Amino acid sequence: MFAMARTLRSLIRRRQAVTDEELGDRLYAQASEAFETGRHADAEALASRARKLRPESWQLALLHGLALFELGRWEESSDASETALALGADYPYRVMAELNRALALARIDIDLAGGGPAPRLELGPAPPSFSVIVCSISADKFARVSENYRRLLSGVSHEIIGIHDARSLCEGYNRGVRQSRGDILVFSHDDIEIVSPDFAARLAHTLAMSDLVGVAGTTKLSAGKWVNSGWPHTHGQVCHRDPGGTLKHTLYGPGFGSVGGIQAMDGLLFAGWRKTFEDVGFDEEAFDGWHFYDLDFTFRAWLAGLRLRISYELMVVHDSEGSYDASWNRYEQRFLKKHEGRFTPLPPPDDARFAIGPVARLRSAQEWLLVSHHLFSRREREAAAGPGAAEPPRDR
Repeated sequence: MFAMARTLRSLIRRRQAVTDEELGDRLYAQASEAFETGRHADAEALASRARKLRPESWQLALLHGLALFELGRWEESSDASETALALGADYPYRVMAELNRALALARIDIDLAGGGPAPRLELGPAPPSFSVIVCSISADKFARVSENYRRLLSGVSHEIIGIHDARSLCEGYNRGVRQSRGDILVFSHDDIEIVSPDFAARLAHTLAMSDLVGVAGTTKLSAGKWVNSGWPHTHGQVCHRDPGGTLKHTLYGPGFGSVGGIQAMDGLLFAGWRKTFEDVGFDEEAFDGWHFYDLDFTFRAWLAGLRLRISYELMVVHDSEGSYDASWNRYEQRFLKKHEGRFTPLPPPDDARFAIGPVARLRSAQEWLLVSHHLFSRREREAAAGPGAAEPPRDR
């Protein structure tokens, strides 16, 4: 009799567990639909109910954190995102949780105290000299980017070389190398803004352990676009400015600080020691236009055994996302033919999880500095703690 009663109670509990799971799933679906249609208060309420039924679900914790963020409840949003990470959210949702947590903490910083940036890195007592080389046909763009560099390199020996009649980017950059006198050469688009206040020190620090440094690239070049290698081979972070001034932030990889073993880089900004550019040179014969100067140069530098790194700390806002027209396609074929057999194409991704990571919308460069501080300090702690270690206290 008693054994039968225990069996009956066990069956009831198991049935209740199934019912709770099914109800949690239904609430999750409703919360997702509410979030996608902009009903964030409904999404938060539904996700909150569902999490009580499914506390082990990182999907629910992440959705709840996103909804709380939209409602301006930064502290709770950060906590929910932290829970999603602790429960094992995988890519790309892990990046979404990382970014949401970091952005929520940045908003807390700004609300409480205006949000000062992390401490600046200082140059040593005998800093190198810098030559910045920019090909530009726009007087306004060249003036803006030059002012940006003058401010960042104030107090450091530097020169800014403008090439305004380049026949191609390779030709213009080779000419800039010949005209330059600096220890470190910086090659830059004219429609960027560097927001790292300690740019010179960060660049010099990273070049102390490498020959060439960029802001975005890949450890496994597989095609004519470095981004095609996908996660986790791509690295760096870049913001693109929307017409309204909002910054569209893309985080390309799982690293922090700087990452070595890079095979190819994007050309919006890269820099290196003078000897690197004198030895490798830009191929102005094969690439006599405006595309593939960067991929070809950086890939040949890697093939030559030079040390390439991507820095997550050289933060650049780019006003253009580029275009892939007939001219780009023509130079891609030249690149692929020139380097045939030197890299292995990767199969296309099975699903969107292996595409470029989630995009975050940021309000200002100051906010980006704070987001980066919270994001990368957490990654650094995780790496130091090792797999399976408990998460240390958060950086409040």
